[in-house]
Amino acid sequence: MPKQARRDAIVEAILQGIENAQRVYKKWSGGDWLWEAPEYLMTVQVARAIASIEGPKYVTIERSTKATMDDACAITKGRIPKRARPSGRVDIVVWWANGFPRGG
Repeated sequence: MPKQARRDAIVEAILQGIENAQRVYKKWSGGDWLWEAPEYLMTVQVARAIASIEGPKYVTIERSTKATMDDACAITKGRIPKRARPSGRVDIVVWWANGFPRGG
């Protein structure tokens, strides 16, 4: 079985995805900068770059925050803090190959 996706490779993939999103949007728009584009353009490019790195992992986009917290065993008794935005969504979640969330 291949080794897990390295943390530094994930960071590099994130930066690569952002750079690619900038190039794509600049070409599509005739020169505009990425900050003028919809956020999901960068989200998809970053997720694509992470998914392409070596090592077992999964990548999901716009997953429920509460469902991701459940999968991470991060919900305890009591209320979930509002700043965790449990009714929101996580732009990108990187998962270990065993189906446990690694980070989002």
